Amino acid sequence: MNDKNTTYSKQVIEIADYIFANPEKKISNEISVFCSKFQKTERTIWNYVKQAQEYNKSRLQKQEKAKDEVLVEQAKKDAENGLKSRNNLLKVYWDVVNEFEQFKNNPYYKPKEVGEEVLLPTVQDLTQVGKEIAKIEGYYEPTKLNIDSNETVEITFDL
Repeated sequence: MNDKNTTYSKQVIEIADYIFANPEKKISNEISVFCSKFQKTERTIWNYVKQAQEYNKSRLQKQEKAKDEVLVEQAKKDAENGLKSRNNLLKVYWDVVNEFEQFKNNPYYKPKEVGEEVLLPTVQDLTQVGKEIAKIEGYYEPTKLNIDSNETVEITFDL
């Protein structure tokens, strides 16, 4: 690799880093800055910008690929440890609710039998299942209020 290619790469990477760090800024406003900094023509800098954009695109793709690989590895570890995904947990909880509904609404419904034991969800089971479904679905997330210290706020609770 000759010296010119090394300098060229450093300039493109520097422009790419600038674009990556300042996505809200228009690069067209910065062209003159790069022209004087690198002592290159505007046309050359625009070519660098195109290459920098490609460089950033490949950088983002590599980052996404790395994130995906981490997620796949984590999912494999979770599966090995017997952990269930959010959807699997919801399915289990909804199965309990549906079994209770079938039992409640159908006098001919036969509950599950395991050995000599009859399995029916109790009201406590359904209450716990409801709480777990609400947690998974995010119903218990705290509500954030933005209140100025000069204002008085009246909070009422409906019971």
